[in-house]
This record gives sequence, C-alpha cells and structure tokens, in this order.
Amino acid sequence: MNDDPYLESGGSARKIGMLVAFVVIAGLLVGAAWYIAEQLHGVKLNKAEKEAAALEGVRQQIRAQVAAAQAAATPTSPPSVTPPVEPAPTPPPVSAPAPAPEPQKQPEPVPVPPAPPPPPIPAPVPEPVPVAPVVAMPAPTPLPPGAEAAQRLAEARDLCKNDRCLQARDLCLQLLEKNKDGALRAEAEKLLGEIHITLAFSKRPMPEKTDYTVQNGDTLGGLAKKFTTTKEMIRKSNNFAGDVIRIGDRFRILGAKWAVTVSKNSNDLLVTMNDKFFKRYRVGTGQYSMTPTGTFHVVSRLEHPTWYRAGGSPIPFGDTNNVLGTHWISLDIPHYGIHGTWETNTIGTQSSQGCIRLLNDQVAELYILLPEGTPVTITE
Repeated sequence: MNDDPYLESGGSARKIGMLVAFVVIAGLLVGAAWYIAEQLHGVKLNKAEKEAAALEGVRQQIRAQVAAAQAAATPTSPPSVTPPVEPAPTPPPVSAPAPAPEPQKQPEPVPVPPAPPPPPIPAPVPEPVPVAPVVAMPAPTPLPPGAEAAQRLAEARDLCKNDRCLQARDLCLQLLEKNKDGALRAEAEKLLGEIHITLAFSKRPMPEKTDYTVQNGDTLGGLAKKFTTTKEMIRKSNNFAGDVIRIGDRFRILGAKWAVTVSKNSNDLLVTMNDKFFKRYRVGTGQYSMTPTGTFHVVSRLEHPTWYRAGGSPIPFGDTNNVLGTHWISLDIPHYGIHGTWETNTIGTQSSQGCIRLLNDQVAELYILLPEGTPVTITE
C-alpha cells in the first residue's frame, strides 16, 4: 500500500471524473433517444393526417357526384338550401372586464331528404298507320257452262301429266254426269278411257283393286274367277308372266262388274265398270243390219284365232284371208262374236258378216278386260 495521501486523493478525483463523464454520456444518449422517438412520432402523425385528408377529399368528391346525380335526376325540383345562420350579436364593451366569450355553436346540418325517384317514362305510343279503304272487288263473272266444263277438262289433262290419274278420273266422271254437250262429252270420254286403261293395266292403286297374298291351294285361274277378272288381267297389271304362282306372292287384282253395250246405229261399243263409264270404242257391225240385237254373254276368249268359215276349210291365224284379226271373243249365239280386223277402213261402218269388229290393238284390250260371263247388249 502507498501511504502518500496525495496519491490517494488523486485516485478518488479520477473516479469522480469518470463517474461524471459517465453520467454526461448517459444523459446525451437518453436525450438522443428521446429526440429520435419524437421525430418518428411526428412522421407517423404527418402520415396519418395526410391519409385522413386524402380520405376526406375522396368523400367530398363522392358527395358532390351523388348530389350532381340527384340534381340531374330531378331537374324540375330546386335543390334544398340550408338557410344561413346569423351570428349572435357581439355585446358592447363595458368598463368591467368582460367575461370570456363562450364559443359559438355551429349550426347542426339540416338533413337533406332523399330525392324522389324519377317518374316512369311512358312507353311511346305508335302512330296510327293509315289504312287504305277497302275496295269491294267485283264478283268474278261466272263462266258459261261450256267454258267451265272445258276448263275442268283442261285441269284433268294437267293432272294426268303429273301422274295424278285418280284425281283426273274423278274429274272426268263428274263432267260426264253434269254435261250434255256432245263434243265436250266425247273429249271427256276419250280422256277417261285412256286414264282407265293406264290404271287397270298397271300396279297403280284403284278403289276397285284388292291387294292379295297367294295362299296354299291358289291357282291363277282360281284367282281370276274369285275376283271376276281374267288371268291376262292379273298378269298384265302385275307385270307377271306364266301360270305358276307361289305361296306368299303378292298381287294387286282388279275385280269389278263388267258390262258391254253395242249400238248398231252409232257403231260404237261402251264398256262399263260397276255401272260407270270405263271406255268407248268405235266398231264395225253387220251389213244390212245382220248383227242380232239382244243381251248375250261372253262364253269363250281366244288369242290368235283360226277362222272357221261356213262351208269352207279353216283359215289359220296369220293367213291374209283370216278376217278375225288377233283375238276372238265368242258370244252365246252361234257364229257371232267380237273380233279384230286388219281392214281399218271398215271401223265405224256396217260392213261385216254380222260380227262386231274392232281395231286389233283395241280388241286386245277387251280380251284382257272381259271375263267369261260378261253381259253384251246389242241395240239398234
């Protein structure tokens, strides 16, 4: 240990100086920390104030836009104005010290009532369209009976061209029932005959036709008798050849009640089907009125006939001396019948030996149409 008092006191002075320096430094540090904290706090306040000011500006803009929209929606309603509030009068100065004035009360904002909804816009009313006055059309001038019938006949021809034969057939039948004009009836009969041959000799439907399926035990001849027709008609209308039919074969068969009427004076032959007109043919009849009159019946039919002339040898088909043509339809009166001819100039005249003759292609139609038993009435 050093016993020198000065050295000891000097050591204490150093300790005190160091302590003071420490206190001073600590104070400086505390002051600096406080300053920094104050600065940071001020920055935060300034930022919050700026944000509040910006938010308030946005709110004012929104209020202004809402007010403008309401004003635009109700242009006729004047905007509500808050009446100005007059400031309270200031008391005159007095000698006595006046008490401190109370702070003025700010007037409370008057609530603005919401603008009424805009009235509904009425739908535009269309202007009335001017209507032209109705002019009464004159009634069509009725056609004379002959002209109207001719028009119907032309319609029937157009129907045939468009393969509407059944409709054309009905129209022609109506014309025959309602018109007596000879020339018009002849035209209607000619067209109707062509229509009937087209319908009968094909698979086209007709009310008189029946669709039939061949059953066990059926024969072609048996079907012809069952439906009052001919084997040739079944073959022709079904595009079928031969006599052999099979179970399950399907045929469309025309079955009807046929009749023939021959007029010697008119030299024509009328075929009816179910008592209605079917077709009319020009014929030749016997010279000197040799063709017998009365009602007879078909008893046999023959294709490519041999002519058995009285008192002479038979003349086969194909011989130029054979006057029977291509087909022979025998009646139930000996030596009389309906046949064809190659002598076309005799059609429409009374020039035969008493039989009824037709052009070969026309007698071929009768051969297909007329079954055995068909009545044939011959009149003067």
